[in-house]
This record gives sequence, structure tokens and C-alpha cells, in this order.
Amino acid sequence: MGTYLMLGTGVFWILTYILLIKRGFEDQTYGMPLVALCANLSWEFIFSFIHPHQPPQLQINIVWLMLDFMW
Repeated sequence: MGTYLMLGTGVFWILTYILLIKRGFEDQTYGMPLVALCANLSWEFIFSFIHPHQPPQLQINIVWLMLDFMW
């Protein structure tokens, strides 16, 4: 059950990131406040490389980190 919950939330957050990036390009502005982006980068870097989670959350965190760099 926990794995499905991680996968479900991971997929929906990835969809949220993609939609924020799309909206940012459409509006030619940022889709996320800078403070929130910095917090996300910190969180995802720490829990991807310094204190990594167990799979599948580790892979989800890495995808989130890559999407953060697309801003």
C-alpha cells in the first residue's frame, strides 16, 4: 500500500511540475515562487543524494529534481 501511495503522489506531483512549466512558458513568467523553488531544490537534492530514500521514492525525487532545473 505504501509503495502505491508513493507512486501515486509522485506521478501527480510530476504532472503538477509539467503543468507549471507549461503555464510558465505560456505566460512568460515563473510558475512557482522563487522561495518555493529554492526549498524544493534543497529538499530534493538532500533526499536524493545526501540522505537518499528507498526506491521508488528515490527515483521520484530525482525526477522532481530534474524538473526543478527546467524552470
